[in-house]
Amino acid sequence: MSNVTAIRDGVVVPDFITRVDIEQMTDPQLDELINAIKTRRMSSFVVYQQTVADREQVLVEKAGVAIDKLLDQMIKQIAAVDKGLEKLETQVNKLRGLRIQAGINIV
Repeated sequence: MSNVTAIRDGVVVPDFITRVDIEQMTDPQLDELINAIKTRRMSSFVVYQQTVADREQVLVEKAGVAIDKLLDQMIKQIAAVDKGLEKLETQVNKLRGLRIQAGINIV
């Protein structure tokens, strides 16, 4: 397609701004138009594909962040459980000692 301009109301307008009648185009102009449409479509599709890939990466990163947070919480809970078990074992040992002192059989 050429870059021929038209004059409308005294203003010079490039042809890429004005609509062109497809029926008046030559075969090479139609081929050029079709190739331009294919190129624009492909570039839009590439942007779409990249965005989908980026979104998936973001989702993976967000999932990774969520997993890290959950793992940190679990480590803290495990540490709390360990402290609770240590306290429980200490109390059970004290109870056994008190049962011995009281002459009660150890279970």
